[in-house]
Amino acid sequence: MRCFGHILNLVAQAFLYGDDAASFELQSEAYGMLERVEEDLEHWRAKGPVGKLHNIVKFIRASPQRTEAFKAHAREQEEADIYKLAEESTAELEVIQNNATRWNSTYMMIERALLKQSELNSFIQELGLEADASRRVPTADILTSDDWKVLREVSHILEPIYNMTMRTQGWGTSGGHGRLWEVMTGMEFVLEHLEDWKVLYEDETANSAMEERRMIQGEEPELAIGVKSTPARPSTVGQIRERPSRQSRLPSRLHGYEITPLHRRRETALPARPLTSLQLNEDALPVHSRGLPT
Repeated sequence: MRCFGHILNLVAQAFLYGDDAASFELQSEAYGMLERVEEDLEHWRAKGPVGKLHNIVKFIRASPQRTEAFKAHAREQEEADIYKLAEESTAELEVIQNNATRWNSTYMMIERALLKQSELNSFIQELGLEADASRRVPTADILTSDDWKVLREVSHILEPIYNMTMRTQGWGTSGGHGRLWEVMTGMEFVLEHLEDWKVLYEDETANSAMEERRMIQGEEPELAIGVKSTPARPSTVGQIRERPSRQSRLPSRLHGYEITPLHRRRETALPARPLTSLQLNEDALPVHSRGLPT
């Protein structure tokens, strides 16, 4: 019977690096031993925002001078921000480098990066003014706003796994943690957490597939969940046909964590259409999307 900590480790490794996490780790180590830097960067970059963040942290920590330059930049940013005077200083905190062996190092890397997101973005922009390309972060590794949202989402998924690992590590003793009853309840807690996120992704995938099918068939796009546009007729100009709104199964604590909200995906994937005969059901939009200019 595998120990609880080992099961959590396998779950987190599979989530971050896929089913064959060991091969990913060995390939990265091989590139490092052979000093094939560009291939190793591309290897990590293929893992999306997490891999891009890995490359950025590696770039900053590649030399003591660059590490100190980042700290100095963070101090300048903090001094310029008058709203941080009453907060605890984070200027001296360094970015944390992860590795493919310890998944919790990836979680800590993401947590620290989210804490220093503004400093990282402005530092990368400042380096972009350098004439020497080797002193700039590669364009392919620059994190977009959507990348940062993915990182925040990954952090939210891994957080209970990390906390449960730290809580139950070691031998179970009286008055401590890690005893059998806590392992059983902890397993149920993690399973429920992951199943909630599965619901979110299933809903997003279903909505995306429905939109693609409508585009292929030449049908009108949905402007909001529960509202569908209809061709204007001489006797019904300005009217629309409504259908009952779907009941979302998404837990309330996961609202706002969608990688690409539906209204943004439609804005980029579909051409603009006149709204003379359409009415937007704003109540059907997610809370964070209401009140946005149309």
